[in-house]
Amino acid sequence: MARSLDDQIREATETLTRQLRERFDAEVAAAVERTRTEGEQRLAHAVATHQSEAEHKIEAAVAAVKAELEPKLASERTAGRVEAEAKLGEELSAARAESARRADAARTEPTSGDVESAVAAARAEAKQVLERQIEVSRVAAERHLEAEVARLKAQHDVALERATAQSQEETDRRVAEAVEAAGAVDSSDSSDVSPMWAEASGSEAGEAGSGPSAQTVRRRGLDALRRLDGASSLSALLDVLLAAVGADVARAALVVDVDGRLQGWGADGFGESVADPRRLKLDDETSGILGAAIAGGESISWASNGHTDPAPAETLPAFAQLPEGRAAVAVPLVVGGRSVAAVYADDGGSRDRDAATGWVEAVELLTAHASRCAESMTAARLVELIGASVDDVAAETDVGSASDGANSQIEAARRYARLMVSEVKLYNEEVVRAGREHGDLAERLRDEIAHARELFEARVPASLARRDDVFADEVVRTLADGDARLLGGESSGSS
Repeated sequence: MARSLDDQIREATETLTRQLRERFDAEVAAAVERTRTEGEQRLAHAVATHQSEAEHKIEAAVAAVKAELEPKLASERTAGRVEAEAKLGEELSAARAESARRADAARTEPTSGDVESAVAAARAEAKQVLERQIEVSRVAAERHLEAEVARLKAQHDVALERATAQSQEETDRRVAEAVEAAGAVDSSDSSDVSPMWAEASGSEAGEAGSGPSAQTVRRRGLDALRRLDGASSLSALLDVLLAAVGADVARAALVVDVDGRLQGWGADGFGESVADPRRLKLDDETSGILGAAIAGGESISWASNGHTDPAPAETLPAFAQLPEGRAAVAVPLVVGGRSVAAVYADDGGSRDRDAATGWVEAVELLTAHASRCAESMTAARLVELIGASVDDVAAETDVGSASDGANSQIEAARRYARLMVSEVKLYNEEVVRAGREHGDLAERLRDEIAHARELFEARVPASLARRDDVFADEVVRTLADGDARLLGGESSGSS
């Protein structure tokens, strides 16, 4: 009878302990999730606000500098011409007086050749004075513009870094506080209950499976966010994103949008079924939820629903097959309102590799943060483009004023062509790599090169000698790394 009563007491204590632990875990998870969500929202708002303000300031400042310098350059050219003409008049008068003096001394009539020689010498000297004044004005204007653009870029970078750092520190602090508080409460509760709590905890830990703990996932997530922030290029950003997602899920893949078709970038956990992710190509019929996520710009979750003939947008990609009871998600990477890539993740085609708890939210969070990092890279590139445009304006202001005007025009056109072609390379790094490998860059980037050429020709007049050659040379130099054979059979410089 006594043993039966002990069994009942032990069973009631274990039940109460289990209920308390379940409530505690749920409250801690909810607190950490709220803290992380609030921090991410503050971070996104602060970065967007500072970036928008900085871009507006840069645009206004560049416009003000251009408005201020154009009248100044015009007035300086006018003043230089007036001064040169006055000097030319003085030289002509002096030449005539000298010719008259020599004629009187020799008691002969002055010849027309002597007068023309004197006039030509005076004109040459006046022209040299004018050119020197214009060159001094141009150099001063370019230095002023460069200093102003550098100052604005520095202000933008400092403001953006400060806002990002403050928001990230706040997020890290809140999550750390929540984790620390959870650990303290867990320790306190453990010391207040009977030894059976420790036994129950040990047994549950042994049955938890191979998936990482929630605290491990949170710490790993924070580290992944920092590595995404530190990515130096779009390619590096995609590699870091795939590695971060692959650490929390059973299988992960990343594809990029190339002219409406999805091309593989990398994969993790698929084994021989995706031996070479770079050769993976998907169309509307085979992309499944990946294509739908890129088209709609929103995450799409998948689970077995029993449909015998589902629509393509409701199916898994062709390379991913899952047994019953498993789930998957596709999350687009959006830059400037356009889906440029997408992440696929699932909880495994087998039981050999488990996904972490809350893996869907982790994938969405990492991809959303990667989108903001990509947009920050694009914003930084925009600042560089603004600075380059200002340099072109300064160069064009004095084109035709100096004796080497044609060369100055060609150099300005060459800088603008470099700007346009570099932008094509920036946003199509993977296509450029593949085109160089297969020697068909012109075909793969036909539309992008054509669009860049339209912008170039709209800015550079057709009267400029070698205009087409300037653009074609820059395509070879920047996209084909100086080897025209990598463009393929069709020349992008003349298409």
